[in-house]
Amino acid sequence: MLPSIRALIVAGFVSFVSNWQFGYQITYVNTASDEFYDLYQHSLELNDSSTTVEDWPQKWSFVVSSFYPGSVLGFVAVPILVNKVGVRAGMTYASIPAVFGCLLMIFVQNFIVISPTCLLGALMTGRFMTGMQSGCALCLLPLFFHETCDKERREFIVALQQVFQAVSTLIGFLCGTNIIFPPGYIKVIWLQIIGLLPSLLGLIFFTVAPRTPKYIIEHMTSDEAYESELYKSARFYQGPDAEDCILGMKSEVAGERTKPAEVRDSSVIKSDIKGAILGFVAAISFGFTGDDLVDSYSTEFLYSHSKSPEAAVTNITLLMGVVLIICSVIGAFLLDEYGNRKVIVYGLVGTAIANALTSLGSSIGNWVITATGMIMTKSFIGLGAGAPAWFLSSELVSERRASLAQTISTGSLLMVVGLLTSVFLSVDQLIPSWSLLLITSLPASICAVILYLFLPETKGVSPDQIYPLLNANFLSGLKAPPERSYGSISTSGVD
Repeated sequence: MLPSIRALIVAGFVSFVSNWQFGYQITYVNTASDEFYDLYQHSLELNDSSTTVEDWPQKWSFVVSSFYPGSVLGFVAVPILVNKVGVRAGMTYASIPAVFGCLLMIFVQNFIVISPTCLLGALMTGRFMTGMQSGCALCLLPLFFHETCDKERREFIVALQQVFQAVSTLIGFLCGTNIIFPPGYIKVIWLQIIGLLPSLLGLIFFTVAPRTPKYIIEHMTSDEAYESELYKSARFYQGPDAEDCILGMKSEVAGERTKPAEVRDSSVIKSDIKGAILGFVAAISFGFTGDDLVDSYSTEFLYSHSKSPEAAVTNITLLMGVVLIICSVIGAFLLDEYGNRKVIVYGLVGTAIANALTSLGSSIGNWVITATGMIMTKSFIGLGAGAPAWFLSSELVSERRASLAQTISTGSLLMVVGLLTSVFLSVDQLIPSWSLLLITSLPASICAVILYLFLPETKGVSPDQIYPLLNANFLSGLKAPPERSYGSISTSGVD
C-alpha cells in the first residue's frame, strides 16, 4: 500500500540524512582524489622540501577505508542507544559525530602546515567520525520505520532507502568532479561543507521531532495526555493516515505483549535462527554487488586498467549515478509488486554477470566493455540487489528479536563493505583486472543460490506467519508462496 504524501516526505528526508554520509563520503573521494594528492604533496613541500610522494595508493586507500571502522563502532552502539534512549533519540546522537567529523575536515588546511602525517590523520579521523554516524543511522533506519509506519505502508517506504542512497552517491560523484567547483584547496573545503549540511539538518530534525508512535504506545498509560501525544505523533509522521497507523501500531504492540512465552517456544527459536542467518546472508550480499568498489575505484577500472579517455571517466561515473537513481525508483515498485525474494535473487545474479563483464573489459583493455559492466552493476543494484539487503532481517524474525537481528545484519553489511574496500587494491595488484570477479561475482553467486533455496517471500507476511514459512521445509525458498489478496498475503497458503 502506498503511503501518504506527508509520510513519503518525512520518510524520504529521514532516509536521505541517514544514508547521506554513506553515499557521499565513499564517492567524492573518488572523483576528487587528485585534490587530496595535491594537498599531501603541498604538505611535503612545506615540511620536507620534497615533492616525491611515495606509496600514495596505499596511503590513500587507508584514508578512504578509514570510514568503515567508524561505521562498525556506530553499529555496535545501536543496542545501547535503543535500550537507553530509544530509536528517535538514538538518531539524534548518531548525527553528532558526523557534524564534528565534517567540521574537522573543513579546517584541514591547519594540518597541512604541521606535517603530511597530521594531514592524513585529520582526514582519517574525520572520515572515521562520519562513518560512526553512518553505521549507527543505517542500523537505526529500519527500526525507525518500524516505529513510525504500520506494516502495510512500511513495505514500500523501506524500499526507498536505496533511492536516497543513490541520490547521495550521485551528489558525491558530481561534487567531486570539476564541474561545480574548480580544482584546488577551496574545492576540498566546499566538499566538507556540503557533507556537513544534511547531517546538521538531520540533527535538528531528530531533536525537534516528536517521539515515535510505537515508542509512545509501548510506554503509554490510559492517561488522556498520552492519547493526545500519540495522535500528534502519528499525524506528524503519517499525515492523513494517522488513525490507520495508530491501529496498526497498537495491534503490533499488543501482539508482542500477549506472546512472551511463544518467543521462547522451540519452533519460534528455530525459525528466528534460520531467519537471522538468511537476513545476514542477504545483508552481506550487498557488499558482493561491488557497489562501493565501483564507486571508490572507478578510475582504476576505467583509466588504469581499460585505458579509457580521461574525460570519459567523469561522464561514465555521473551516468552510473543517474542510472542508479532511476533503477532504484523502479526497484521500489518492483519490490512492492513482486516481493523481496525474486528481486534480490535476480539482482544478485545480474550484478555477478555485470561485474564479470567489467573484469573482462579490464583484462582486454576495452573501456567500453568495462563501462557497460559498471553501468549494468548499478542497474541491477537499483532494480533489486540493493534495497532488500538493508531491511530483510527485521522481516524474518519475531518482533521481539527484530531490533537485534537487524542491527547485526546491517553491521555485518558495513563490515564486509569496509573489508572489501580496504583489501581491493592489494588484491588487484596480485591479480590485475580479475580482482573484481574474485571478490564480488563469485560470492554474490553463492549468496544468490542460498537465498533462492532458503528465503521465503516476506511481502505481506505477518511475523506470526514467518514461523511456519521457515519451519515447514528445510529448503523454505522452494515452498510455493502463499496466495496474495489485494496486495497482501493471505494465510491460506501457510500450513
